[in-house]
Amino acid sequence: MFIEQCKSRTKKYDEKLRPVVQELLSYGFGTTALANALNQREIPSLHGKFHSVSSVTIMLKRMGLSIERE
Repeated sequence: MFIEQCKSRTKKYDEKLRPVVQELLSYGFGTTALANALNQREIPSLHGKFHSVSSVTIMLKRMGLSIERE
């Protein structure tokens, strides 16, 4: 039961944040810039804390998104 609740909460969080993340990725933001932008916008991480490069990397992987490299 607890695991299903966690998965449901994570899915809702990802769905809510996906448009913001996709917009920032379209500007060419990397993981550090994404973390900084989300923190500046006062958008907490999944666990209610500040975003870090690590949390952004995990979030991108979970969302199936990636950083475009030139």
